[in-house]
Amino acid sequence: MKSKVKKQDQSYDCDVCIIGAGPAGLACLSALREPYSMDNLTDEQLNRANNSLSLKANKNSNLNICVLDPSPQWMDTWKTQFDQLQIKHLRSPVLGHPDIFDNKALLAYARHHNREDELFESGCAEMKQLHGLGETQTGLWKLPSTKLFVDFCDDMTGRLKHVYLQGHAMDIEDSSSGDSSHVLKWEDASGVMNVLTVKHIIVASGVMGKALVPFGLEKCPNVFSWRSKHAFTNLKATQSIDAGTPPESPRQNIRVLVVGGGLTAVQTALRVIKEHKDDDIDMQCILCSKRTLKEKHFDIAVEWFDRRHQTGLLSGFYHESVEDRLQQLKDIRDGGSVPKMYMKQLKKYEKQMTYWMGQVEYDCQNDLAQEHNEGDDNIKTTIRYQGDYHQFDRIILACGVTPDCASNPFVSNILKKWKLPIHEGFPDITEDLQWKESTNSTKQNRTPSIFVSGAMAGLQVGPDAGNLMGMRRAATTIASALDCRSWLRATTLVNRFEAFGYSSDEESSSSLDENDEDSNFTGKKSFTTESITQSEDNCSTCCSCDSERGDCSVTVPKFVSVQLNGE
Repeated sequence: MKSKVKKQDQSYDCDVCIIGAGPAGLACLSALREPYSMDNLTDEQLNRANNSLSLKANKNSNLNICVLDPSPQWMDTWKTQFDQLQIKHLRSPVLGHPDIFDNKALLAYARHHNREDELFESGCAEMKQLHGLGETQTGLWKLPSTKLFVDFCDDMTGRLKHVYLQGHAMDIEDSSSGDSSHVLKWEDASGVMNVLTVKHIIVASGVMGKALVPFGLEKCPNVFSWRSKHAFTNLKATQSIDAGTPPESPRQNIRVLVVGGGLTAVQTALRVIKEHKDDDIDMQCILCSKRTLKEKHFDIAVEWFDRRHQTGLLSGFYHESVEDRLQQLKDIRDGGSVPKMYMKQLKKYEKQMTYWMGQVEYDCQNDLAQEHNEGDDNIKTTIRYQGDYHQFDRIILACGVTPDCASNPFVSNILKKWKLPIHEGFPDITEDLQWKESTNSTKQNRTPSIFVSGAMAGLQVGPDAGNLMGMRRAATTIASALDCRSWLRATTLVNRFEAFGYSSDEESSSSLDENDEDSNFTGKKSFTTESITQSEDNCSTCCSCDSERGDCSVTVPKFVSVQLNGE
């Protein structure tokens, strides 16, 4: 299902503009539109929320939200990348998805449409450390097929009210209206410049930066990124056959070098092999990594997906300095990893696969590629490895991206006007994921209200910022910062951790036990209190005193929003 694209006028006003139509952007749209997240509330709180909704309209429905992306429809870039590597299922479990209202929504969608056969075992259910989680028993650790996930997201975009604009964000300027809004300049698909008057901007994108090229291959002319549409095309070897003499066996020898040590590199190598497994050729794919392949279910430790441990891990992360957080972002991912199911596939094709560990170097002196005509794909490239020389028909890089938000033209233009802080390519954002100038900056222009979600929010969200689980948490945080859940609570959040689903303060005195297996409660509540005399009619919380119910006079909490981690 395609989102309806509004034919844009020369100018358009909106409350929130989401830049990016991928999973992170869709999660933000869901968080802004949904009145609450049902998996964050106990049954009692859920009933109260539903009763409140029936009495008053959800103000989120009145927000004017637009989504800006260069692609013609939602998830287009994401789909293209998955198609490029022929990925059949996601690495993230079925509880990781953009629907903020219910973390079980994707599983419910599969069951409702009789598509449970598109949920694959991840192996996580076999891990003893996860046996105590309800998610293990209900199938929430299974992996959804790519088609199931895409259809689920298409269903979301069709029912969540928004305006979709196809184009590139170019710049931000002050608004002449004198209020808190700014003018967002954007270029549409035909090259026409348009303007949006916006109050808030959410940058929800993947990693901004440049593709990493290993040392030794910088000057190699015959190198393709795995994202390139030419990476897998015209992959054939040149034969030397005497004219008029038909070959007895017209087999070709093709050698492809894939450089990288993570899942993307493995998926690239597998596509190269599978692409020609039925062809009458001798295919040899060399996978070169700087270290041995590491087998892991996810690209970060499974504890980061376990709600029993996630609170402590996040708390430790937030209390570190910016420099230590940056180091943690690198160390926790540790250069990439490969799930067990992909390692099995590599064994299946071990005759066509060779592993190198270490550094390769382009040999420009002996390379035949220097003599090729531009645009000729059927050439040989000479590579040196451990002192020996090897020739390849194709070299494909899958080494990741060096983060650099300033490499994005839109961000670069913003940085020329406002001194927004950056650390090693990452935006230095606040606890509520807002990117703004420091208090010491000289303010010539009003800083626009910019929030960051997705992989580039790693300094605050944590190492899972680029994963679907982290995107859910980030979207909830931004929605709370924009006051979209205020109708549920009687006070604002009082510390940074409540927006992420827990508190750094001492344990709650509430009668709700956060470890109660019968409760969905996974964090601490934020209360506002009033001193009232309880009676049979209004006593709703026991203070654990010795008085009979209705006879004590205590300070009791009123109903508030529970801003918790929904995973």
